[in-house]
Amino acid sequence: MAVSFGEQIHALTGFDGDSASASEIGENFDDVTAEWMNSAVREIVNILPRKLKQKCSKVTNLYIGNTNTTMDLDDVGEILYVTRENADSGYYVGCREVSPLVAGSADDSNSMHAVSATDPIYWTESNSSGNPTLFVKPLPTADQPAKVMHVSYPVFDADGSGTNINIKTATSIANFPDEAEYLVVLRAAINALEYQVVMEEDPELYLPILQNLKQDYTQGLQMLGVSQPQGAR
Repeated sequence: MAVSFGEQIHALTGFDGDSASASEIGENFDDVTAEWMNSAVREIVNILPRKLKQKCSKVTNLYIGNTNTTMDLDDVGEILYVTRENADSGYYVGCREVSPLVAGSADDSNSMHAVSATDPIYWTESNSSGNPTLFVKPLPTADQPAKVMHVSYPVFDADGSGTNINIKTATSIANFPDEAEYLVVLRAAINALEYQVVMEEDPELYLPILQNLKQDYTQGLQMLGVSQPQGAR
């Protein structure tokens, strides 16, 4: 029988991640656990090798008439690549990433930075509202749309609302490399033990377990070909 993420953390640390009771910091234990899982999965996704990041990716379409021609980058991970259709009913070609400094001259046919449907570009900068945004030129249209392949972070909660992952029932993470799933639990478990070290009267009981989990986490990252983030040591 598969064990949920909350139960796994409980087994590793003794921290009752499934409990809806209020913790010492006010939030319910299950909500705190969900936040640790969210923090852990973002940390791991950000340091994964590119070939594994692609397993955490999704496509956002950009075109007039159905969606925006720009893309809000809030809560979006790394942009892996951008493509744009080169003609009506044509095929997709890769967009070059350029500096915002030259993007304005892309529409000037006399400029060395001029673009075309067969040589599109993209860049990122803040929009007029101050939000980080991705732009494509030539502007995507209904007949010549663009596609943005980007990292998408899984989201955990204690209820499983919408497409979120319920820590009390879920045993796997969709759109995420299977070989890295256990590291998310280990990283969240490290947070749970560090919490108990601060809150308990006898923190020495948790220190050996904490050290072992950190070693397991480090070794797991090394097996995936990445280094451990400074904050997890």
